[in-house]
Amino acid sequence: MSKSEPPSPGSLLVILTIVIRFRCLTELKNAFCGAGIASLQNLDDRGWVPGLQANVLVANHDTERQDDSLNAKSPANAYTLAMIFSLAYPYGKPSILSSYEFSDKDVRARNLSRPRRRW
Repeated sequence: MSKSEPPSPGSLLVILTIVIRFRCLTELKNAFCGAGIASLQNLDDRGWVPGLQANVLVANHDTERQDDSLNAKSPANAYTLAMIFSLAYPYGKPSILSSYEFSDKDVRARNLSRPRRRW
């Protein structure tokens, strides 16, 4: 293929890259537990991965147990508010965690036919 020829469909390779932004976990926790949401302005201007390539999480199955992120037990509905914020804010593609209630960080999921979710 040369510069003068258009590429054939078979010669095109499109690579889609999505980067999970674990840094957002900390930023959201700090913002919704004290720093205020004004600290979340201009996420696309922080030198991070561009928003179109970012996957934004409020929590995941590991971080919610270690207090590294917000979770259903966070004060003042911070988890719910951060989730709503991540769905509405124009940075990244949000991921929603469907989890279960746990009493300590080492407990495993119960084998229930209808799990009790807290979100």
